[in-house]
Amino acid sequence: MLHSPNFVITPKMSVSIITTLILNMKFSDGEELRKATNMLSLFPCLQVLQIWCLAFEWTDKHAFGQWQPAADTIICLNEHLKYVELHGYYGTIGEVQFASFLMAGAKALRAMQILHGSKLRDERINTMKSLILKGGKASSEAQLSFAWRSDIPTVRQDLDSYLRQVRII
Repeated sequence: MLHSPNFVITPKMSVSIITTLILNMKFSDGEELRKATNMLSLFPCLQVLQIWCLAFEWTDKHAFGQWQPAADTIICLNEHLKYVELHGYYGTIGEVQFASFLMAGAKALRAMQILHGSKLRDERINTMKSLILKGGKASSEAQLSFAWRSDIPTVRQDLDSYLRQVRII
């Protein structure tokens, strides 16, 4: 979990054989988002990024500050990242900021799919799309889509319960 105080990334060596990465994120503050972007820099050939959004509470926007690095310093955003999936998306400040960062920085992005567990009205989805696309798109081919999955709330709860039992070293 990226929110662990013991989780530290020291980017000394990249891992170029990894093309798919699955992360669990709480999107709790700018430090967690900074760790996630630092982690992306370790995987220069990353093509698929799946993120389980585990935020169960709203965070004050001031907790995020200026966390964003220059997107052009992350190789996978410049060259390889094609698909992003955000599972369990609720539209929290951190989720919107990170999705917007990826959309604005990933030059090879073809699709970002946001899977949510709430039945959202079209107006709400259009508002979320506008917020994510506010910074523009680095790839003219990038498509942003929202889809409802009925199992998201159950999977999120099970995953959260499991992760609370995992001992952090």
